[in-house]
Amino acid sequence: MVASCVAYGCANRLKKGCGLTFHLFPKDPELRSLWERAVRRERWHAKDGDRLCCVHFAPECFDRTGQTTRLRAGSVPSVFPAFPEHLQKPVKRKRPGRKHEDTPANNCSPQHEKSEAEEEPPVPSPTKQ
Repeated sequence: MVASCVAYGCANRLKKGCGLTFHLFPKDPELRSLWERAVRRERWHAKDGDRLCCVHFAPECFDRTGQTTRLRAGSVPSVFPAFPEHLQKPVKRKRPGRKHEDTPANNCSPQHEKSEAEEEPPVPSPTKQ
């Protein structure tokens, strides 16, 4: 059976000369749990033969000093471009701070005082005829 990447929506398969590297889930329970959470598949746990392809790791997760590309110890997958939008981590945006104005304690706005020019003329009282 051909090994394939277990990430959601990833169709990469392990083929000779494909240029991709595939990485088995770690045996360390804590690191394995981090990988499983990163994959974000509901009610799913990795089996011993499950793999992730190199597409799901940031470039700094790899050691390319020798002839072979190796995953650095402790690396956790973080790149999942095929996730549906509702499964992607929300981007946290900072809200602008509210400006606190000096207002009376009862939160009423101060009465607007009209100048004499703005005042309405008095209404004449009705006269009897």
